[in-house]
Amino acid sequence: MANGECVVGARNATKIESLEHEMAELKAENRELKKCVEGLQLGRARLDGWSALVIALIAGAASIVGPWLVAIAQAKQ
Repeated sequence: MANGECVVGARNATKIESLEHEMAELKAENRELKKCVEGLQLGRARLDGWSALVIALIAGAASIVGPWLVAIAQAKQ
């Protein structure tokens, strides 16, 4: 058989073309997912930074207000 006349070869060529098309779609979806994951990681890093700041502020406020509250409680006794 000359090239292009084989039924099995033609079927395989069609399947290969289909698989190449699907692979291109998967690569595009993979790029989109990668962008989303990077965005989530950036958002999480920002949230972690804000959390650390809030904890530091609470600890600072407690170190200032705590002794003052103890002094008030001891004064009432």
